[in-house]
Amino acid sequence: MNRFVLLLLLVPGGLLAQTPELDALPRNESGQIEFFDLVRLDSALTTKQISTRARAWVATTFRSATDVVQHYDADAGMLIVKGSITIQASLPYLVYYTMSIEARPGRYRAVMNDFRMPDGTQRAPITSVFVPADRAYSFMRESGLGEKLARKTAAQTILNQQQIAGQMKDTSLAMLADLREKMVQKNDSKKDW
Repeated sequence: MNRFVLLLLLVPGGLLAQTPELDALPRNESGQIEFFDLVRLDSALTTKQISTRARAWVATTFRSATDVVQHYDADAGMLIVKGSITIQASLPYLVYYTMSIEARPGRYRAVMNDFRMPDGTQRAPITSVFVPADRAYSFMRESGLGEKLARKTAAQTILNQQQIAGQMKDTSLAMLADLREKMVQKNDSKKDW
């Protein structure tokens, strides 16, 4: 039994099976998982005003905005945030990501990418952490598990990976939608004070 629990703990660090959920996630030209939103706003808004709104969104969305903001230049219209998502599967998993918000007069682009998971002492790209199901099963068998337990553990691995991919997608899209909602809200000066 202890061997089974130990193997489940090792699974997130490099033995998650490739599934259609992961394959269906949007990718950029380099094959990296990426979610983005290009939003047109009031054309009268300047780059600095849009950047300031984005920074205000970060301040209210993240527990510690000062810890997650890696770069902020309101005049250039650039905000880079490094955050994490806690995903609940059979065990809690932590997925790290980078979000960049680039502002231009009357519009902004938000991109979430560089998704990573802990792999030993480093954070490995999520696409390299996931491996095919047959390889996960082979590892379980080579670890000394019997046929039945190896299949059961590999099946749990696949389920974990499906949950990670699904929750990662849902959370990323929800964050982009929340940002959009806050960015398109009009400032009513009468309500400000």
